[in-house]
Amino acid sequence: MKCVRGILTAFCKCKGVGPVVYLCPDKQLVEQAIEQAAIHNIPVVTINQEPSQAAE
Repeated sequence: MKCVRGILTAFCKCKGVGPVVYLCPDKQLVEQAIEQAAIHNIPVVTINQEPSQAAE
């Protein structure tokens, strides 16, 4: 439920302003966030990065 609130809050506050970054600490929460966003028709893009990789 926290996931839904966070996604909806970020989406509503930034709608039309620009993209929102919603970070998840593990893959299970990423999948949950994607599912919840789909239910509420919120577009999602995932960025997969291995923990050992440096950010670009």
